[in-house]
Amino acid sequence: MEKLLNAIEKTIVELRQGQDDGLNLYKKNMPAVLDAISELIDIAENTEFEIPVNVLVQQLKNLEDSYTKSDTVILADTLEYEIKNSIMFLIDVKKDMESV
Repeated sequence: MEKLLNAIEKTIVELRQGQDDGLNLYKKNMPAVLDAISELIDIAENTEFEIPVNVLVQQLKNLEDSYTKSDTVILADTLEYEIKNSIMFLIDVKKDMESV
């Protein structure tokens, strides 16, 4: 997960700097982002952890919307303020699950 967070950070920087590689990095990292969000949804459905699935789904919709509109500013914001937080939350949840 730490590698994914680093990849997202790099993508955010590239998008904010208007680098052509920003969207390519986004496309490259999306499978891992989708896997992480799917894992959170699975945890929500199969454990007692309270995870707002509707928020996770909205975050994915925000990513899709900003990507299809080629709005790199909103895409970078969504990655930074929504997706990164969800992945950090996943890391915390997994640590909690391991300690039980």
